[in-house]
Amino acid sequence: MSKIEIMDFSENLVERTADEALKMNSSLSKVRIVFPSKRFGFFLKEEFKHRIRETAILPAMGTIDEFVTELYLQSSPGFSLSDDIQSSYFLYRIVKDIFMGKKLYAGEQDSSSFLSFYPWAQKIISGIEEILIEAEKILEQTAVYEKFSSLGEYNEVYKDFITKLPEITDSYSKIHEDNKFFTRGMAYRRIKSEDKEGVLPEPGYDSYIFAGFYALNPCEKVLIRHILKNCNDSLFLVRAQKEDKNPSLSPFRTAFETVKEIGGKPPKSPKISDVDLSCKIQIYPCSNPEHEMIQICDSLSEYLRVNKGADLTKIGILLPDPSSLMSFVSNVISRFEKESVKFNITLSYPFQRTSLFQLIDIILEISKNFNNGRVPARLYLQLIKHPYLKLSGGSQNNTDLRKEMHRIETLIIEKNILYLQIDGKGGFENKSLSEEFSEALKNIDLNFLPSGEENLKELCNRISKCLDLISGGGKNYLFFRDFINSAKEALAELEEFSEKNPEAGEGQNDRGKENFIGQKMSLVPVRFVGNPLEGIQVMGALEFRNLNFEAVFIADCVEGIMPDVSKYDPLLPGDIKELFSMRQYAEWENVYAYNFFSILSSAKSVKIFYPEKIGGRIVKRSRFIESLVHKYPEKNDLIATKNLNFSLRKSEKSLSIEKTDKIKEIITNKNLSPTSFEDYLYCPMKFYYKKVLGMEEKASLEETPDAASVGSVVHESLYSYYREKSGKIGEILEKISKERGIVSDEGTGKIKFWGVKRMLENFVKWDETNMKDKGTEIIAMEKEISKSFEIGEYTVKFRGIIDRIERIGEETFICDYKTKKEQKLFENKNENFMEMKVPELPELGEDDYRNEFPKLLKNCGCYQVLLYIKMWMEENGGEIRNTNAKYYLLRKTGKETEKIVFTGENREAFWDKFQNIFQIVMRDLLYNPRFNALPSEISCKYCPFKNLCGI
Repeated sequence: MSKIEIMDFSENLVERTADEALKMNSSLSKVRIVFPSKRFGFFLKEEFKHRIRETAILPAMGTIDEFVTELYLQSSPGFSLSDDIQSSYFLYRIVKDIFMGKKLYAGEQDSSSFLSFYPWAQKIISGIEEILIEAEKILEQTAVYEKFSSLGEYNEVYKDFITKLPEITDSYSKIHEDNKFFTRGMAYRRIKSEDKEGVLPEPGYDSYIFAGFYALNPCEKVLIRHILKNCNDSLFLVRAQKEDKNPSLSPFRTAFETVKEIGGKPPKSPKISDVDLSCKIQIYPCSNPEHEMIQICDSLSEYLRVNKGADLTKIGILLPDPSSLMSFVSNVISRFEKESVKFNITLSYPFQRTSLFQLIDIILEISKNFNNGRVPARLYLQLIKHPYLKLSGGSQNNTDLRKEMHRIETLIIEKNILYLQIDGKGGFENKSLSEEFSEALKNIDLNFLPSGEENLKELCNRISKCLDLISGGGKNYLFFRDFINSAKEALAELEEFSEKNPEAGEGQNDRGKENFIGQKMSLVPVRFVGNPLEGIQVMGALEFRNLNFEAVFIADCVEGIMPDVSKYDPLLPGDIKELFSMRQYAEWENVYAYNFFSILSSAKSVKIFYPEKIGGRIVKRSRFIESLVHKYPEKNDLIATKNLNFSLRKSEKSLSIEKTDKIKEIITNKNLSPTSFEDYLYCPMKFYYKKVLGMEEKASLEETPDAASVGSVVHESLYSYYREKSGKIGEILEKISKERGIVSDEGTGKIKFWGVKRMLENFVKWDETNMKDKGTEIIAMEKEISKSFEIGEYTVKFRGIIDRIERIGEETFICDYKTKKEQKLFENKNENFMEMKVPELPELGEDDYRNEFPKLLKNCGCYQVLLYIKMWMEENGGEIRNTNAKYYLLRKTGKETEKIVFTGENREAFWDKFQNIFQIVMRDLLYNPRFNALPSEISCKYCPFKNLCGI
């Protein structure tokens, strides 16, 4: 006997559905279970696996969309589900016939070109599909409709469009059917029309369970009423909470209304409780989206700490705005150990927000502006600077690649090049480019740039090949494979469409095909299916429906996102929807309210987060939060006090990475530099990113050279000047600068060059006099030096370049040029330097070791040059009593230029202490089981990896 049951939220709908299926008179193979969303089906299948033998046949189960599609195909065999491009083309043909070239609402586009019409077709199709699914009537009382719509206070172009909307909708369905296609809206509408004609098919299964429906469209109402009436052994399960004193204010009223609409009568005293939500909810206001994610991470960490061994699949994180996914991954997921805390992502992310979309957009822009082999230099630079281009088979040396790109950019600026003539040789002749990079540019020209005129299919094919070129090297990029697959599927769809409809490209404007592809790619969703079921469930709002969790964390609870419903629809305004008898804004808000409060009611613990600003703009917290605050006015701690402390100096949380055997192998196989020794001292995590992962600071091409480029040119110029002992330092600097592609004759580059030139001229003049007065002999410049050191069972290799080595009498000086203005490294006086004390450190690996390790930094800032001394003495012998360290501060003048940092009678005693420091640091590098981040307000502020640490 068919029945309708209202469940309490404390009961698990997945478990109850499985119970009911197993209790039915029919065998499981003759039971059909229908539910709103796919995610519910994953959990239900898992539930059945735990309850019955693996060899048993499970019930037929699927979403309502799948069920309706199945019914449609029973009466229309051989039909195919249309995609958005095919449907858009059918619509184009319809409006072209109906409007006869007149302006069309939704862009007022000339309908002579389908490729130009496509963006607007998407908006119109969305409205037509909504009408097919949601409207109670379409063509009934046509004369009344036409009269009403013609009298509306609308724009004339819109009035002409809306008057013909029923005709467009009818023709839209007919043209699909004539070509053996159907859409989701057509499948649903068939249910309504078959019911009207009395030909709805008899139920195909002995028993049915409809689980978790709480708001039905007109077609669903007809179908479910029909099955409940004609299938005695059927069940409709809906969840609700006890109605408030004023039912019209209850967020669950849609559930009770749904029961009435399908012919049921809710019990007068339903056995459901009135849940006090205030005892299990905490609301967290956050300053901005980044702080919001950090707060979510902290709250989740605390929950896992308190509930050790918790089943991760019982924890749900709701991301109602898919664009928050990457921020969530970088600020939350990345902070947990992958081995112990897994995350299962189930939502759709907009492809338009990915770097891959940006690359495709650049390729399309180049195609638009390509003319007789000429490409705008601006677009060419954007292409070669894109981070994915290095994956296409070009240079693999990131440092060299950045230098070469810098040369290209400065060359274009110097010569004021607006267009490049592409000839397969890198766009232009430049003998200063390395052979390897020139080959890389040729590879880019041949694959990423057009060779001539292309039609739609050829352009799609070329973009697809570009994706093939970069797909092999991006395995370390987050979700890279998902992005590639989504893009290639869309391009394949476009190619297939162009083959079947070659006439679709006729009449296009010069940029029609590029705009067409760009629009299509902007609509592509990257779908994360989150299967198999394991780990913390990260889902969108629709996937959360009807699932029970122990703990739920809800992000982005602000107006416009929660609920995501607009009061005004420009295509189907309220009066037109009323004429079609469609659900209005208020009814959709009720659906969102039910979904939100059902999540709260079914969980044991709920934490709600919302940013107060997004993109610098103040936003309002969700009306759902306001309703909770209004309902529980006495609950003073419902909204948490903002207690986030983002001071780097006071942060107690830091990132930590385990030092595996593989990582130690990488370290011992590398040639470390004295700079990397200092990196490890200041922050072991910085060392990890640079030396273990091989990550570089994000490259940026500026009109003027950066500090690293200036320093490199200065070192090379001084080396050439002292080696040749002829010529003027200014002329040498200018020659090397031009060879390196650094701008030196215009704009800010000219000013910077003039300053560097003057600095070197002043230094050389002072240096020659100082050397003569002291009898200084330069014995080596830009001296490459390497040395291996035994650290326990490991061997560590160091390699570096000493800027200059001098001898004055029996004394040897290891010298380092410094071009930076900052002098913080050199503020320690010799007295403090000599008196430094190495702390008594506990055994490696103990908890308080991390607190003691940074104390080494406070004693000295000259570890780099001291390590050069150690390497020099290991290689060349000599005694420490005759070896000194010196900085040349090139931006200073006179005596302040020379800074001796290691000399004097106490250096031998200090040298023993430095040797001890070196051993401590190396032992920590190889034997401390983890890399630990060391937060510092100064060093973290300018660290290129601060976003990865999130400290």
